[in-house]
Amino acid sequence: MKQVRPVGTLLAALVLLGTLVTVAGSASPPAFTAETLTPGSTFAGAKSISGSLAETDPSLLGRTDSTLVNVFIKYDYDATASYSGGVAGLDATNPTVTGRPLNDNPAAVRAYEAHTDDLSADISSAVKKAVPSTDIRESFQTVYGGVEEDFAHSRASWYVVMKDRATANNFNVVGESKWLLADTNFATQVREMKKANADIIAISAHPFSLCGALKEMARQGVKPKVLVGLTSSSSLETLQGCAKQAQGIIIPTSFAPINKDGKFAAQSTAKYKGAADLHSMAAWENMFILKDVMEAEKITGKDVQGDRRKIRDGLAKLKTTQGLMGVTKRTDDREADKPYLFVQAKGNEWVVLHNPL
Repeated sequence: MKQVRPVGTLLAALVLLGTLVTVAGSASPPAFTAETLTPGSTFAGAKSISGSLAETDPSLLGRTDSTLVNVFIKYDYDATASYSGGVAGLDATNPTVTGRPLNDNPAAVRAYEAHTDDLSADISSAVKKAVPSTDIRESFQTVYGGVEEDFAHSRASWYVVMKDRATANNFNVVGESKWLLADTNFATQVREMKKANADIIAISAHPFSLCGALKEMARQGVKPKVLVGLTSSSSLETLQGCAKQAQGIIIPTSFAPINKDGKFAAQSTAKYKGAADLHSMAAWENMFILKDVMEAEKITGKDVQGDRRKIRDGLAKLKTTQGLMGVTKRTDDREADKPYLFVQAKGNEWVVLHNPL
């Protein structure tokens, strides 16, 4: 989720530095005069390290209308797990600086979080004073993860993407629970989630174990402010297995029927009792990519080995391909850079929540 962060203001003042030189035999020290200087310019900057990463959504710039818009605001202080010191009277809490996990540094953590609580209250008050119509609804500071440890996609998505990006964007990652793809009992893992009481729970798991975890969360009364899921779970399988418990979960996906091509593909798939999701529609796209390559390479079917080489070479030459949601680019290391959007489970369907396109 992109966050909009206010930054602190730093005034760069010009200072006249004089150097006093003592000369042997001098009858009297030199005389100096002072002159008032006016700053030629000022600079806006962040006080916190994480605040320096702030970026404002370009679509919000220059707007003068009164339409209410949902936004995330990054308050200008570092998360407890990222604070490396610098505030007078407050010791560092960042474990990489202190060499101690947060739960082994309780005094410093309590002191710093009391400070940030006060800062949050002051900033929120200033926002309301400046824009009385603002509705400040939730504060998001902590993230807890759930991950299928024995599935490479799930592991990589949590450790390399979700956890890494949460930390980089100044959230406190307060823990993670682990399970296996075929597990059916999630009581212990969900008790750990409940104890952490995080604002956001991000579950990197496929539909079967995701549904198992969500049902156990409902049983134990775990209700995070935001629930995030793995791309592969934005499917009909999840809604068939646990639609009630999955309500509100937000997942990034590479397909939704948002345009003419996407709607046609989804309708054609449904006609034959299929389900259009990021997996089946990737197969749809691949078939049309192969069709285009075979036509461009003039595949005849008369020379099997020769045709295979032509198809392989034709695919290797591709730098871009046309997908159902737009153009997919190929990076130098052959990864796909695909258009994506965020969907949310509502009722028995996935509804587009945010479209970065």
